[in-house]
Amino acid sequence: MNADKVCKILEHIGHVRTQDQGVIPLVLFPWQKEYVHAKLDNDLVALLKSREIGSSTVATILDTFLAMVYGGDDGIASYKKESAKALFEVADVFLDNLPEPWNLLAKRTKDTDFHMTLINGSHITAFEMSPTVGRSFRAKRLVLSEVAFWKNPRESWQAITGSGVAGTSIVAESTPNPGPEGALFESLLDNEGWYRMEQDYHGNLAHTEKWKVAKLAELDGDVERFAQEYECSLNKASANKSVIPLASILAAMGRVPTGSDLPHILGIDVARFGSDNSVFTVRHGNAVLKQEIIHGMDVMQVAKHGRDMAAADHSEGVNVDEIGIGSGVVDALNDMGVQGVHGVNVAESAWNSEKFANRKAELYWGLRERFLNNDICIPDDKDLQRELMVTFDYTITGKIAIMSKEKAKESLGRSPDRAESLMLAFAPMLCVVV
Repeated sequence: MNADKVCKILEHIGHVRTQDQGVIPLVLFPWQKEYVHAKLDNDLVALLKSREIGSSTVATILDTFLAMVYGGDDGIASYKKESAKALFEVADVFLDNLPEPWNLLAKRTKDTDFHMTLINGSHITAFEMSPTVGRSFRAKRLVLSEVAFWKNPRESWQAITGSGVAGTSIVAESTPNPGPEGALFESLLDNEGWYRMEQDYHGNLAHTEKWKVAKLAELDGDVERFAQEYECSLNKASANKSVIPLASILAAMGRVPTGSDLPHILGIDVARFGSDNSVFTVRHGNAVLKQEIIHGMDVMQVAKHGRDMAAADHSEGVNVDEIGIGSGVVDALNDMGVQGVHGVNVAESAWNSEKFANRKAELYWGLRERFLNNDICIPDDKDLQRELMVTFDYTITGKIAIMSKEKAKESLGRSPDRAESLMLAFAPMLCVVV
């Protein structure tokens, strides 16, 4: 299939709806033409993109054209119902405004605002993404929009990609999300089996310097949010609801330890389930020297490994997550005569129970203060970075609550064991009652 010819055809027959001009002829930006080439040459395309550059629009129009001409079902998935409906309407507008004789191919029936059947039998279906969506059809082409913001991304990914047929063509596109939900999309960008594209706000020719100034004003001068939403920056993000802002995490990864190397503390997060890891964090003063991640240990193995690490490091304290089987590790360490063993139950009431929903929220907030005050050094570890960006919210009574370990696991596709172990390593000195 000749991509240049397809671009010419799309511009000759295509129309789009705009907010200020209504339905107008389709004119492809240069980068959109590059996208058409990439999509026709590659079955799997991962697109890191800016907002307001028409990426979802061109992806939807191209797949609609291919369904109309060559057959096969299209699936359109987005992170919320309104976005999926908007992309479905892009396909509808394209088909509604085709000139003769192309309009003969555009005849169709619509039974809902999210599903249509073309005259050749092809189905075009839009979805609000969830772990159960997409199981009832088999798509030849998929447009997956704002993947980095899907809820339950790993389960949702398995559900929607499992709906395809052999040789399914997929474009996964999104603005960056440095939080836990963004891990899946970033793994696609880094996967050699996917063709990676990036396009920042310059992809829209209307985005001039004057436009940038106006957009920053709309964002109240939040340059980090602008970088995230319009500059395709994976290394910047507005603090929003992340307990620890990304900028503070990155700074801590590049920081050289200063001051005393005391106390020596070992933090142990004990694996609860088969896929979880036990993580041992070695802390000297305000610096994390290393994290050991071990899979498949039973209670006694975790306790013996912790004992040996504490002895080798001359640890003054050993903080262990004592919820569930962790309590067995605490008992075993005490029976072995290890000094300074401290069981930490993050479900307990906070010391400052008026401000925090539980001890976990209080401990994470203390960790946040260390990051904000440049009083912590941590290893350069992308997995740890993602895990530290757990989110917080306020309860109905106004107390700070942290994303549960189960919710974080749904977003990350793994348990946030590294972050929990780090929190434990700093637990004795974290919480300041305000």
